[in-house]
Amino acid sequence: GSDGAWVSMLREMDVAVRTLRPANVGMLVPWSELARVRLQGIPLKNLAARAGDAAARGELVLTGYGVEGQLVYALGRALREELEANGTATLRLDLKPDLTLAQVEARLARPRGSRSFSTWLTGSLRLPAIVPFLLRELGHGPELGAAELARAIKDLPVPVTGTRPIAEAISSAGGVALAELDERLMLRRVPGLFVAG
Repeated sequence: GSDGAWVSMLREMDVAVRTLRPANVGMLVPWSELARVRLQGIPLKNLAARAGDAAARGELVLTGYGVEGQLVYALGRALREELEANGTATLRLDLKPDLTLAQVEARLARPRGSRSFSTWLTGSLRLPAIVPFLLRELGHGPELGAAELARAIKDLPVPVTGTRPIAEAISSAGGVALAELDERLMLRRVPGLFVAG
């Protein structure tokens, strides 16, 4: 991949180049020390998610530093724009996208009996074993009633505080401003020099 050395060369030629920013990259989440260990490398599949006005379905991977994967990359632009505007962003997860809020709440309204919170929750909704820990980590524990817990499962806010470095990004945002190019992707200021990427 490119090391970005071309940015300063083009700027010296008075070509407008927007700052390169990481795209298709993992997002930072302020996990507790315990969560950094417990959540490392765990996939969550069949999710729906939102960031700003963008929405997507897919999967992600929980990591010691936050979240990454296809679903995060699909919402990366919206998360990055929110980070740039506010300093923080929110990734909103629907852990049971094929069930309505009412269906989730109805399943959680059944008596727990002597089962632990984790056993009851994962069994009632067929959730991955890590979900009860994830919910507690994000402030939604066994003290919640069925309605509040159902809302958390259908709209779980995950705070995002930044991105991984551009050196780890699959691709980048930014680069040569489109106004600098003609229809053949040649630089207007430097005839004969074409850009791609």
